[in-house]
Amino acid sequence: EHEHEHEHEHEHEHEHEHEHEQEQEQEPEQVPELVPAPEAEEEPEPPKPEPVMPDIYVGDAVMVTPGYKMGTVKYVGETKFSAGIWVGIALDGPQGKHDGSVGGHRYFKCKQKHGSFVRPDKVIRENSFNGLQSAFTLDVTEF
Repeated sequence: EHEHEHEHEHEHEHEHEHEHEQEQEQEPEQVPELVPAPEAEEEPEPPKPEPVMPDIYVGDAVMVTPGYKMGTVKYVGETKFSAGIWVGIALDGPQGKHDGSVGGHRYFKCKQKHGSFVRPDKVIRENSFNGLQSAFTLDVTEF
């Protein structure tokens, strides 16, 4: 029995030593380097840019997707009916919804049912479209 008690005491001492070791290990973790750097606070997010005018101009021959409708750009800019930049197009065929007038406000003039307003990302300029095609016909030996 006496031996057993001695073992128990020894275990207790060992636990205490281990706790002490852990405390020592924790000390280096408290270096100030771990504090998040205040740099992030100093750089505010840049303000949101104004609507950027797309690389589309009045008079451009364009194709509207989806549907591959051909037309001519008649208006580029902001409108009263919806926020952001819109492209007004006089379509070659009667595939539009109006004659360039929306909600009683005239943006451009074209034949009835030939006018259409689309977002710039739905417009493919004919010259950039042709450029795309010619890029594919490049001879690989030129590289």
